[in-house]
Amino acid sequence: MQIKYGDRVFDIKPGKNNRQKGEINGESYEIHLHEIYEGEYIVHYKGKKYKILKPFSIPESGRAKLIVNGKPVEFEITSEQELLLKKMGIASSAPSKMADLKAPMPGLVTRVTVSEGDIVSKGTPLLALEAMKMENVIKAPADVRISSILVKKGDTVEKNQILIRFGSV
Repeated sequence: MQIKYGDRVFDIKPGKNNRQKGEINGESYEIHLHEIYEGEYIVHYKGKKYKILKPFSIPESGRAKLIVNGKPVEFEITSEQELLLKKMGIASSAPSKMADLKAPMPGLVTRVTVSEGDIVSKGTPLLALEAMKMENVIKAPADVRISSILVKKGDTVEKNQILIRFGSV
């Protein structure tokens, strides 16, 4: 994944089985993460201690915000999938006609934020999917109308399972 913070870009490769170890711009990193309360953490990195509040879920791609030592920190995340599409020269913008939203990974639906018949803009949160103890907010890939919702809060879904069907706007 890639994180852009201000004018700085960080290429991050988390470890396969341990997200607390990996590489940032080719250099090894190791953090020690302690959850104090839900959404509040103490992080030890390179001999320094940071208090981090995560008031919102962190998306797989898109803009995100944390509070680090009392100061808001906004950044942009680009997923591995989006980076691969860019590298291949394929635009990551959605086609003009969207038919279905499929689960990008297996997980648990923790909330659905739209209703059938809604017309939403690109980037609007549609639902949240919990996978590997992380909540992933799935957003509208384009301006779409919600034709039908095939899941509800509490449903377990498989990768590529259809979650929402879109209609023309």
